[in-house]
Amino acid sequence: MEGYTKLRIIGTGSFGTVWLIRSKEKRRNYVLKEISLSVVEERQRSFVLNEVKVLSQLRHMNIIRYKEAFLSNGFLCISMEYADEGDLSDRILKQHGEMLPKEQIIDWFIQLCLALKYIHGMNILHRDIKCQNIFISKENVIKLGDFGIAC
Repeated sequence: MEGYTKLRIIGTGSFGTVWLIRSKEKRRNYVLKEISLSVVEERQRSFVLNEVKVLSQLRHMNIIRYKEAFLSNGFLCISMEYADEGDLSDRILKQHGEMLPKEQIIDWFIQLCLALKYIHGMNILHRDIKCQNIFISKENVIKLGDFGIAC
């Protein structure tokens, strides 16, 4: 963790905490999944390690980019690209019942299809596609993330 500064918690789950972090060297924001290895059962540990394996293989503009994974004080830490605009679920809630423009929905759908075509071409199935795992960058680019149960 020496190369990063923790800025704030952006999520919590049964495995651990998700942080917004800043690289001291590059001065860029990233996401850090901090997973407590002491609370992760053997079966769940394989999901966690699988996410690292899968993410490290993927290079596509519509997939959250993996940076690195390391152990720190009993935690497995996975750093990856930060999508500035949050996830699709948050975006829908911000609409307060208003419809998103049809053109926007079509554009995002095409981007998601491109991400799926890419991973399927690598014989990878995501298996957990939902609004909370579809992220949006400041440039309005869709990023598929959370490959924990991919196979």
